[in-house]
Amino acid sequence: STLIPSMPAAPLLRPGGRMVALVKPQFEAGKAEAASVNVTAVGFQAAAAATSASQLTAIGSQAGNNITSGGTGATVVGYAAGQYAGNYLTAVGRAAGQNNTGVNNTAVGYGAFQQDNNGTGNTAIGYSVLNASNSSTNNTGVGASVLKAITTGNGNTAVGSATGQAATTAANNSLYGYNVATGLTTGAQNTIAGANSG
Repeated sequence: STLIPSMPAAPLLRPGGRMVALVKPQFEAGKAEAASVNVTAVGFQAAAAATSASQLTAIGSQAGNNITSGGTGATVVGYAAGQYAGNYLTAVGRAAGQNNTGVNNTAVGYGAFQQDNNGTGNTAIGYSVLNASNSSTNNTGVGASVLKAITTGNGNTAVGSATGQAATTAANNSLYGYNVATGLTTGAQNTIAGANSG
């Protein structure tokens, strides 16, 4: 426990009273960031292992808590968001960008871009978007469960809930509308638009 010098607490004490506050160490954020520069960590174990990160912002319980290298310029907000954040990751939402160690990725929404470990230049906005991605690059997914099975596919753009949800290694496809291209798994250079088409 840590003893904090007495301070005024008007509603709790009568005039001239003193207060002692105890802080439990297990709630401290970013305890390992000795060599880190410009790190902001708020929440239980936020940025707890950050040792060489710079310009990292981790807000939420376990946000960025496994970053030991990388994490430069990353912003991770939410429970378990960006736990292994790569450089310049923006992850907002529970488990968004959770295992991502790639560079220049954006994940917004519960479980968005959760599993990717080396992807670069991806944008995932919505529930479980690009969830299974593994080393994919330059994909853009917007809407619930969009491109959720993509593993190594690159250069896809999918907009609309459930669009391209079976795609695994598909590449350079443009998919627009609700539930579009649900049977597409490995195709390339397709443009499909309109609800339930493809």
